[in-house]
Amino acid sequence: MPEVKVILPPSYITEPQSKKAETLTTSQTSSGKTNKRYPVIYLLDGEVNYALVNSMLERMALSNGAQEYIIVSLESQNRLYDFAPTVNMDRRGPYGEGGGGDKFLDFIEKELKVVMRNQYQASDFSAIMGHSVGGLLVYHAFYSRPSLFNGHMAFSPAVWWGEQETMIAVKKYVYSSDDIGSYLYTNIGNEAGMMREHYDSLVNTLQRNRTSELVLQSEQYPNDSHGLTFSAGLYSALKGMDDYQRKLGL
Repeated sequence: MPEVKVILPPSYITEPQSKKAETLTTSQTSSGKTNKRYPVIYLLDGEVNYALVNSMLERMALSNGAQEYIIVSLESQNRLYDFAPTVNMDRRGPYGEGGGGDKFLDFIEKELKVVMRNQYQASDFSAIMGHSVGGLLVYHAFYSRPSLFNGHMAFSPAVWWGEQETMIAVKKYVYSSDDIGSYLYTNIGNEAGMMREHYDSLVNTLQRNRTSELVLQSEQYPNDSHGLTFSAGLYSALKGMDDYQRKLGL
């Protein structure tokens, strides 16, 4: 299972000596003194992304009164296994990798969320954020566990993975469901070939068939590479989610 760190927002911490980030243990209690409840972002590849996300959230809160969040940073030791829900048998990709995505979501659902609810001041609103194969897991959670997260943010998602099982399943879900209530952000950079073709096909399906309760925001960054789309789209993704919560009165 991943290493988990919890990053608390400024208003949560009232003790001068409190730490901003703490490694999660199942026996600890939070250091907050207020009764306020905070939404939670479960951040994949947190070891390389949490400082950027935390800085952006703090700037948004200071500049336009955006919501503060608890960040749960998840650092995987084998991201292809942990994030990909199926094993890739296409030799054009990492052959034989993947397959642990549902175990990873089980860990979030059955262990992490319980800890956040009981030991931290977490509200009922939560979101998942991931890039590339992490974005693939975001889409897998979107259709397979629609009540697990309220917000889904997928940056350059690897929807080409394997036999495109996740992409096909998301399309079927959108075709057949009339009560999808969620926030979904997705983007892509200057990727080409099958990666771009599958992504465009998925987004077109989402745009044509989404329900009014599904708030969809899609962006393209043609001048940015695959590795930069997380940074390029971060503000838009978080701003869209803040607007979504305001619309819901949260």
